[in-house]
Amino acid sequence: MIRFLTFPLLFFTLITAPWLSRVSAQSDFDQGPAVVISIQAVDKQLKDVKHFMEVAGFGFFAPMMDASVSEYLRGIDTDRAACVSLYFIEDEVDPRVVAYLPITDLEDILDMIADFADIDEDGDEIVVTTDDGTRFNIKELNGFAVISNDSSLFDRAPGTPTEILGDLPDRFNLSARVFGQRIPESLRAQAIEMIRQGFEESMQNMGDDDIQDVDSQMESMESLINETELLVIGLDLDRSEGLIGIEFEMIGSPGSRLSQQAETGRLNKTKFAGFLADDATMSINVCSTLLPEDIEQAKKSIDQAIEAALDQMANEMNQDDLKIFEQVMDELVEVVKATMDDGVIDLGTIGYIDGEQFNVALGSRNSDTAKFEATIRRLIGEFQEKASQHGVEIAVAFDESTHRSVTFHQITVTVPDDEQEMKDIFGDRLLIIVGISQSESYLAAGQNPKQLLIDAIDRSAGASADLPAGQLKIAVAPLLDFAYRLQKDESLAEMAESLRKAGNDKITMVSKFVPDGQSFRMEIQDGIIKAIALLGAQMGPMGRVAPGDDF
Repeated sequence: MIRFLTFPLLFFTLITAPWLSRVSAQSDFDQGPAVVISIQAVDKQLKDVKHFMEVAGFGFFAPMMDASVSEYLRGIDTDRAACVSLYFIEDEVDPRVVAYLPITDLEDILDMIADFADIDEDGDEIVVTTDDGTRFNIKELNGFAVISNDSSLFDRAPGTPTEILGDLPDRFNLSARVFGQRIPESLRAQAIEMIRQGFEESMQNMGDDDIQDVDSQMESMESLINETELLVIGLDLDRSEGLIGIEFEMIGSPGSRLSQQAETGRLNKTKFAGFLADDATMSINVCSTLLPEDIEQAKKSIDQAIEAALDQMANEMNQDDLKIFEQVMDELVEVVKATMDDGVIDLGTIGYIDGEQFNVALGSRNSDTAKFEATIRRLIGEFQEKASQHGVEIAVAFDESTHRSVTFHQITVTVPDDEQEMKDIFGDRLLIIVGISQSESYLAAGQNPKQLLIDAIDRSAGASADLPAGQLKIAVAPLLDFAYRLQKDESLAEMAESLRKAGNDKITMVSKFVPDGQSFRMEIQDGIIKAIALLGAQMGPMGRVAPGDDF
């Protein structure tokens, strides 16, 4: 187990073992590797891991880890990055592997692996045969143990991994760069077929036999796989910033759907930048592009979701109410589809939700605000009539006020005495604001949502519209305060207080258009890890292992 958890030469043996038996050389090696895997320097890796162990309340394991790992780091240069690269020669499906392990003493490493492999040293090249029969070659070159299943590549591969690694070791603890067009077409087809089988099995398990829908989804997936030039995946454990980062970047071939979407998406300007706020519990902004084929797929997904919702409602509502609900949904979906036909999604959401307040607001592009408003007015009338039959008071003020060409309608719902949970959230009344302008629609709800909506609209008017395609920011501490208000669980209050003191309770996601593609990054601050560990500790003996306990 210790050998598996540490990553000297064993790491490369394990990761390359399925392909180490092929040993012939061909001609197109020089186009470069199809896959590059980067492993940051061991010393930094261990420091990062120990930091997050400390954050999670398991810092007492750090000395044990140091003692266990040190034996398996003999001979390894722990200040430099390691690398595994995979090459596909012509149309072969088995890659040639060239791995680089930074070393200080190759003999120390050979002594370590001698316990589970036969070593044949013949001049500069070393042949290693593991207990399961896997065979590979090692050669010392420029301070690296270069490892390959094809000894002819030693003279053709770069002398060091610096060129093929690029900036990956500086950005990530563990990462991979995949050059899609260097993957053989037969392997890509095999991957597509495996995904198709997974889709079909999932749909059959859900009782959905719509093969046409599978074909549509698979067509999009096949296009994405075959048209991707570059895929970068990275994991970043940043102890200096106190966060865990996960990053993806996908670049399409020129003229591909991904490239077209990026080209048009980079020109989009959001009208809802003001819905982003650093002090909010939650804020979201999305301004993205839909290509025609994406629009049709999205419409199908909406229709399926509505159909499923109506099936569920049929078991819970009487026929008259169901008919009204179905008609309203049809009208709202028409508005959504009309907006999608423009090929741009633009919206913003903001919320302040904690132990004292609950207010949320939403703004969105709307290509048919007249129909949307007519539907909302009729829906409000229906709700008002139904509510009065059950003793619930709903007061409506249409055209209550205007602000920056947005007309506001206000609905005030008196919360019934027997709805204690709603009273805990909103108090004695819930305010709902519907806003309509020429090309946007707005919705807000809560204790005092109108001011929140007005502030977001004002900030949007003066904010830069040149923002990433999507942003999401969540603060966990106020959400825990809100949960405590409802459940009165002291562990929630303790976690919220811990996060508030540390000031590291944020989750952020950012999606950007880049030339010919798109990138996505998610960051989780380490206070959230600490809060989860605190919750685990409060779950009792099964929640956490204490020093000295058996495990």
